[in-house]
Amino acid sequence: MNMDVQKTIIIDHDLYLRNLSRIYVNDIFICYGLDPRILSPGTYSVECNYSPRFKRILPLFYTTGKGSKFPASRGLRIQSGNTLKDSQGCIVVGMKYQVDIEGNVTLIESKVALAKLMASIGGKLHGIIL
Repeated sequence: MNMDVQKTIIIDHDLYLRNLSRIYVNDIFICYGLDPRILSPGTYSVECNYSPRFKRILPLFYTTGKGSKFPASRGLRIQSGNTLKDSQGCIVVGMKYQVDIEGNVTLIESKVALAKLMASIGGKLHGIIL
């Protein structure tokens, strides 16, 4: 795979499980995601940079311009985690998911999904489309 090619992440929200999404890189399905905020459709800027909290490189996406909802200083990370409680306002990823009787989603194999996502983007990102 040519690592110099810019990549685009597409987050496609599920119509029935509102916080669940499918995450694609350049139209290839990578994993599932949970998003506590149900972000507005649109294109966001994204970069891979160091997260002091997680002590590793992770995707950070944000909006630009005056009055932007998610400026770069307060962008949203894509990180590992299993439930919305783990997300702390960001997107958590998993390879599979389960839904309990109350409709709560739990992601499974989160660290595997994050590793797969990071390998597929190779640090070269162009944007996130919701």
